[in-house]
Amino acid sequence: MKKNVSIIVPTHNRPQTLARALDSISRQTYKSIEVIVVNDGGCDVQDIINAFSEKIEIKYFIHQTSKGPGAARNTAIENAGGKYITYLDDDDIIYPEHIQTLADFLEASEYKAAYTDAYRILQEERNGKYEIIAKEIFHSQDFNRDYFLVASYIAVQSIMHQKACFEKSGYFDASLTTHEDLDLWIRLSHWYDFAHIKKVTSEFHEKNDGVSQTGSDKQRRLDNLELIYKRYSRWASPKIQFLQSRVLQRMYGNYGIEMPKRLKENS
Repeated sequence: MKKNVSIIVPTHNRPQTLARALDSISRQTYKSIEVIVVNDGGCDVQDIINAFSEKIEIKYFIHQTSKGPGAARNTAIENAGGKYITYLDDDDIIYPEHIQTLADFLEASEYKAAYTDAYRILQEERNGKYEIIAKEIFHSQDFNRDYFLVASYIAVQSIMHQKACFEKSGYFDASLTTHEDLDLWIRLSHWYDFAHIKKVTSEFHEKNDGVSQTGSDKQRRLDNLELIYKRYSRWASPKIQFLQSRVLQRMYGNYGIEMPKRLKENS
């Protein structure tokens, strides 16, 4: 029987957290779901897939070499059969009512996209392992398409939208290795209003000390964000362009990387 909701789960070398993510899906109160897991060139997780296939419907695909998060999600989308698409990274979890909340709302409204709130779980390395140091709600901001041109205020697992929306927005940009979700939200929000459901239904995990980011990782994040700003500059008002410059300036400062002359002149 065709499922109503397709949950996109890219994974790469995180078998333990993948199991936790799939377990959170298996506990959903909403049952008309399929899960599309794409192993993006990572370690073998077939045993995990087999274990959870007894509880939830899983389609499993493997990239022999890593193609990045955007490409992994695109592979899943191409093989998704649901009316609605939602996302879950392999190190995050959704609460039992998450899919029910979003699917029921979309089925009963004129909206084609909706999002809930999420907890951000901040972790820090202590004594050789990461420990939780804070738990906070991530933004909880009402929909504003202009603000997407500055930064994302929606956790990737928080959003659900009709698969048909891709006909106008296109898929993820597979060439982006960071900010690929922001790039898609900008395009989706250009065509569709998003409904904000003020309810925390998921959580994502973030390391607070920057240990996992090398200098090249940080520069790539800066480069990709600036590329996105330029890509959609025709939609950005002078006020938004000013805010974009401020975001880049702050990121260069936080990363300890020399700021380009063009940004110094706008400071």
